[in-house]
Amino acid sequence: MKRFIFFFTSFFLIFSLFAGSQKNHNNEDAFTNVEKTVKVGYLITGENFMSGASHEEDKDGYAYEYLRTVASYTGWKYEYVYGYFSDLCKMLENGELDIVPDITYTEERSKVMNFPDHEMGVETYYLYSIKDKKDFSSIKDFSFFKDKIVGINKNTYQLGLFYEWKKKNKVDCIVHEYEFSDEAGKLLENGIIDFYLEVDYVAASEWNPVAKIGSSNFYLALNKNRLDLLDELNEALTELYTVNPYYNYSLWNKYYITSKDYFHLKERELKWIKDHNYTIKIGLLNDDLPFAFVEKNECKGAIVDLINYLKDSLNIENLKIEYKFYNDCFKINEALVFGQIDIGYPFIFDNYISETYGTILSNPIANVPMACVIRKDNYVGLKNNVAVQQSERSAYYSTVFFPHLKQNYYQNDNDVLLSVINGESDGAILNLYKVQNYVYGRKKYEMLQIDSLSNSLEICFAFNPKNFVLCNVINRVFSTIDESYVSNSIEKYSVRTLKYTPKELFDDYFVYVFIVLTFFSLLALSLFFTFEKLLKASSYDELTKLISRKKIPYYFNKIQTEIQKSENKKENNKDIEIIDSDNNDIESKKESNYSLLLFDIDEFSHINDFYGLEFGDVVIQKVAGAIKKIINEKDLVFRSGGEEFLAIVKLNYKDALEIAEKCRCFIESQVIQHNTTKIRVTISVSVTDYQENLSFDDLFYNLQKALANAKNSGKNKVQECLILK
Repeated sequence: MKRFIFFFTSFFLIFSLFAGSQKNHNNEDAFTNVEKTVKVGYLITGENFMSGASHEEDKDGYAYEYLRTVASYTGWKYEYVYGYFSDLCKMLENGELDIVPDITYTEERSKVMNFPDHEMGVETYYLYSIKDKKDFSSIKDFSFFKDKIVGINKNTYQLGLFYEWKKKNKVDCIVHEYEFSDEAGKLLENGIIDFYLEVDYVAASEWNPVAKIGSSNFYLALNKNRLDLLDELNEALTELYTVNPYYNYSLWNKYYITSKDYFHLKERELKWIKDHNYTIKIGLLNDDLPFAFVEKNECKGAIVDLINYLKDSLNIENLKIEYKFYNDCFKINEALVFGQIDIGYPFIFDNYISETYGTILSNPIANVPMACVIRKDNYVGLKNNVAVQQSERSAYYSTVFFPHLKQNYYQNDNDVLLSVINGESDGAILNLYKVQNYVYGRKKYEMLQIDSLSNSLEICFAFNPKNFVLCNVINRVFSTIDESYVSNSIEKYSVRTLKYTPKELFDDYFVYVFIVLTFFSLLALSLFFTFEKLLKASSYDELTKLISRKKIPYYFNKIQTEIQKSENKKENNKDIEIIDSDNNDIESKKESNYSLLLFDIDEFSHINDFYGLEFGDVVIQKVAGAIKKIINEKDLVFRSGGEEFLAIVKLNYKDALEIAEKCRCFIESQVIQHNTTKIRVTISVSVTDYQENLSFDDLFYNLQKALANAKNSGKNKVQECLILK
């Protein structure tokens, strides 16, 4: 018996030691899994899928984030090998890599690589073109493919799909297979091939999808010999999709909000826009902060930003947007039903109510938070009744979430809030964004407090059912917008609407406003008189914005004075200081050559008589602008008479003649238009050089004589007026 007990005890101890060693060994394996290095094929492809295809670059993209998520469940450490798809697939088949993303399952591939139980995502294959902008989505006759060249990547799943599609639709085309997607993409953009078959998320934004070939699931494919990795990956993905069943969908939305064909309008959509004269009419609610409001005769707000996004996305040159504002949603709905507008906003996303009122709805555009406003001394809350704005979101919200309360209806938000202050209502329900504009910082509402409500309202666009085509376009385009775009736009206009209007400021702080206004009125008067003096000193011609005639002697004398100073100080080798049209110093060298040019519009009296004085003013403005444009900005140009202009330029006589001819040619080539009237005009020019022994009057007299000679000898010419010294 003792011998039996001895043997039994010995056997138990040995077994315990063996089991303990196995347990430690398993623990070591588990620890090793955490540190396991996995060789991953990193695709050189579109930036949204796997960007950063080198060790030096930052990494991002759909596949990269997917791999990092897998690592958070497996503890894998990645070693990246960079290459093109076909090369990485061969390396995976040869056992040189452990994992390659974006591989579609086929029976043939399953013989040389493993596939997990869960797909990585779904990809769609399109034929893309740059030259053809026509919509082929509803055409059954594919004869336009005849003799066209279609480029396809070698050794890809879509290659087989294309041949099936080609056979099914009896497509007659020329097929070229390429090793690298970059090569085929460049050939398409350079017009060497007509169409290119590519995955939707890789296609460039300027490519135009003309035909959908098919779609398939794609996977993280694994080395056939790494069954350990396959087991770990399946376990990780099962846990991932149990926790987050829509992980792939959310990841796709993050990097590829929509496929590339979403902005491509179909034939019926283009027809709808054409039938509506390239105009979309939108009905909005008056003063619907922060979504839509009018400021300085311009429509602004978060919804207006969305509509501008729509317009930019459609990229139709002649497309116009017309906004019409209404006092309540009932009137907007009525305008929709009778075809006065094409889109209505804001409507609550409630399909039953929409059907009742004869409209259809878009997908939700935004969530509008709602608020309850009560007096600060109201310790009971909403007990018997609530104030709402009739036919507004607040009335609907109260009906749904506070059905036991009686609704007191008012025309506007201000009346709603006053009813709470006066005790007519226990509280009010309002759009949180909008109520902040009324309450925060307002003295007359200081007894009110705002409490956010837990439920928000989904808001959308509404359409007449006849315009379902437009509804489809709206849903497709707006599905591409990131939520942050909408929220940032709402926040931007919410902050702006918190500002006081002058009327609100006046109501709340009358005494302070009066004092401030009085002070600024006195200050304004003082500034006005000072400005009037400065304005008189500047003396510009009102019509042409050139220096007026009366300032010619002033500037001419300045030039004479500075030239005289220069000659008296030649030994100092200093620059001459000349004054420009803004009374600033003109940089000038110590030797000065000045010339004077006198311009006159030919047949101007005839222009005034035949086309009228208003058109004559336009001609004067255009000619003055042309002269000012050609003359150096540091030189001086005056309006010396009705249709006469004088320029004092810092040029020698020969160069001044060239400038005069340049002005004459330029003006002769221009078409002057006002309303529907178009004419060409010519000018005559006389040119002389500056003579220090002659007064301005003498110089100007000689210029006028030369100009008269130009007029008498045929006009439209430059007349020399060289005065011998």
